[in-house]
Amino acid sequence: MVKGRVSVIGICGESIFMRLDHFHEVGETVVTDNIHIEAGGKGVNQALTLAKLGADVSFLTALGNDAYAKECEKVFADAGLKYQIAYKTGVKTDVGVILTDKTGENQVTVYSGASKMLNANDVYAFEEHIANSEYLLMQLECSNEVLKAGVEIAKKHGVKVILNPAPARAVSEEILKDIYYFTPNELESEILFKHYVPTKYVVTLGKKGAKCVDENGEVFVDACPGVRKNTTGAGDVFNGAFVYALLNGKSFIDATKFGNAASSYKIESNYVLDGIPTLEEVNKRVEFYNK
Repeated sequence: MVKGRVSVIGICGESIFMRLDHFHEVGETVVTDNIHIEAGGKGVNQALTLAKLGADVSFLTALGNDAYAKECEKVFADAGLKYQIAYKTGVKTDVGVILTDKTGENQVTVYSGASKMLNANDVYAFEEHIANSEYLLMQLECSNEVLKAGVEIAKKHGVKVILNPAPARAVSEEILKDIYYFTPNELESEILFKHYVPTKYVVTLGKKGAKCVDENGEVFVDACPGVRKNTTGAGDVFNGAFVYALLNGKSFIDATKFGNAASSYKIESNYVLDGIPTLEEVNKRVEFYNK
């Protein structure tokens, strides 16, 4: 374990954003006059948030042997990420289509290509990065095989695992018992708690803030105000910022405040990557909690 460093395992693909007046009725064609394309996925969003805030971060993902994979790699390099890519043949890099209506609500459709081929061997090949980290951040967009390998390696090297259990699904208690912190949203927490109730977690509650639970009890943290345009990626920015704060010695509660402040900035953007704040911008918003 090396203090101050973090590894992230997760997916990356092509995110296609379109803003609509309204979502489709059955059989309806809706025409839009805008489109935006960028790298996306919970893993890469969280890794890029950490990097932009100034963390020393390594990222493992799987991509297809296609043109968009090269675009993703350029994004990693430009962000200063240390990265390891497992290139997969016979599949394309993942694609997500995000439709946003005029109220700011989203509908998302995802093609899971190369990411579902990320496997335990890829994680074992990433072991040195994990071993040289203080935290390992993962999500449930990867398989249980990948999650198990990451947790096992982290445990071997005394690295703390933070799991963003999204999208929610059942996972073996044998894996979950070695997670240090869980960061579900409200729906994900309901699904998680049906089969496993952790002792240390933060539930993100959107405009209602967040609920922190650990050995000291339960604390509610108010949301940091922001003008909502698009909530896509807000949870990812929270996770990246939350881990960044922990890396820099913040308490559980203060790390949650820092995550809330970062996500309040993100929701004011129509997309994700341009909504990731700088450290200076987050610190300015954290002042809300000192009033």
